[in-house]
Amino acid sequence: MSNTRRTIVIIIAALLVFSGFILARFPASHALALASRFSQGMLTANNVSGTVWQGKADNIYLSYFNQTLDFGRTQWRLAFWPLLLAKLDLALEAKNGKQHIQTHAVASSNRLQLKDTQITMDVARLMQFYPVPIDVRGSIELLLQDARLTDNGVEQIAGNIVFKEMAFTFQKAIDLGSYGARLSMDGDDVKADFSDLDASMVVTGYAKGNVTPGRYETDMTIKITEKTDDWIIQSLPMLAKQQEDGSFRLQQSGHF
Repeated sequence: MSNTRRTIVIIIAALLVFSGFILARFPASHALALASRFSQGMLTANNVSGTVWQGKADNIYLSYFNQTLDFGRTQWRLAFWPLLLAKLDLALEAKNGKQHIQTHAVASSNRLQLKDTQITMDVARLMQFYPVPIDVRGSIELLLQDARLTDNGVEQIAGNIVFKEMAFTFQKAIDLGSYGARLSMDGDDVKADFSDLDASMVVTGYAKGNVTPGRYETDMTIKITEKTDDWIIQSLPMLAKQQEDGSFRLQQSGHF
């Protein structure tokens, strides 16, 4: 190797080492400040410490539709080498009271994969983004072993979701209890197979849909029990067709 080529290689290697050193010590506070600027204030944080690769914040806020979701105390770990392949590999955990979010995300230009994701959240925190004229209470517990999203929609999903201690107020307080659903793929559709857990009604059946063409399909059987509120009993015939055994079958399909 000539002296000129050797000098060029040494300079490039030195620049790479220096750049790696600078990036490795890049403060997380500066990175989140840039993120806040580029998101026009949708993403903000306070009391940030650590580096962009491994850091934490007392609070991270996401503002959307004039509402703000507080992720609470958040810590993360960002892998360096996948960035060289234009991939983002991020492990994140956030806690805010009973709210808990933990996930391992791998993202590229047209794909997002979530692995070992656990989310526990009060329904009221979600309903602030989708206001309805009734007061809904309860919590959601989501466990995803694997979820893959592309530009065309959901490519793969496997997991479970629990709607725990659900209730709502419409003229009076009405308890619904707890329900669960297994999440999977049915062709190109995301499918949820429902069942009752500790609930005021016996529920079996499924709901599935695909966001890209905007279609959905639901086929569920509902049986009333001694725990079922009178308001629900009176309302069911308006929503579902009563069967010979006294149960109600809810079948709907269409586009949204």
